[in-house]
Amino acid sequence: MGREAAARDAAIKAEPYFTGNGGKGKRIAILVPEYKGPQEAGVNIPRLLQSAFIADFNKYSALSVLDRETLDPIYRDNLDIVRLGQITQTDYIITGTIIKTSAGYAVSVHIANTQDGSINAAHIGTYTLKGLENLTGIHKATAALLPALGVTLTDRATRELTGPATARREARGIKYS
Repeated sequence: MGREAAARDAAIKAEPYFTGNGGKGKRIAILVPEYKGPQEAGVNIPRLLQSAFIADFNKYSALSVLDRETLDPIYRDNLDIVRLGQITQTDYIITGTIIKTSAGYAVSVHIANTQDGSINAAHIGTYTLKGLENLTGIHKATAALLPALGVTLTDRATRELTGPATARREARGIKYS
């Protein structure tokens, strides 16, 4: 690789994902979405969506994202933290529903203020199983939801979140054989 190409690649990698403070100081809980439909073999769609949102919000913002163990209802002692109006350590909560339809999966995601329950943002989309597995649907939802939390995405972040899965993987250095 020549010096010019290496300098260009370094400049692209150095470009930030957000401008301003990226939502720093705001805390958000991302819950496992409710799933309605038959389970796909080998795919836990609700956990996949939660994990992808956690990764995206950590990467593309400065928001403080609660980890999944704190939010998992199997930890019965922590169940009260996921009820609106009773959450003291978060400012916002993401909830959602996934419904298996004949056209794919209808995904509805909402960001609510934990103090008064008001909805700050919503994203609704229908995706194929492949569109969920390759995270295209989740990334598009992230791009739609983060601005409602005061995160101003850069062009790089918008390209990565809304571009095709192949382009995102290649931008991260993952090549297809």
